[in-house]
Amino acid sequence: MDTTQGESAFSYPGRPSVGRHLFPYSSGRTAGIHPVEPRGISVREAARLQSFPDAYLFQSNMGNSYRQIGNAVLPLLSLAIAKAIKKTLNEKKHKGLQSTD
Repeated sequence: MDTTQGESAFSYPGRPSVGRHLFPYSSGRTAGIHPVEPRGISVREAARLQSFPDAYLFQSNMGNSYRQIGNAVLPLLSLAIAKAIKKTLNEKKHKGLQSTD
């Protein structure tokens, strides 16, 4: 998929779109444009946009780091889902204990 030719990542259903916009092009440019400065966004900035904590280390090359960030389930979204599941399971467990009394 080559978005440098004017194709949108949205033209490919089922393919990750956020990550595609983070990948550096072969010329060294990045598709993620910095909102204020005339440059692409760094790996760290991309990670922050996707809610990765600043202490998280990407132990791969830059291109793979962009791919990991783009393909990951957002950490804060993962946390919210896990909390909701835990709450639901605890409520079901509590209701189950009450019904056996």
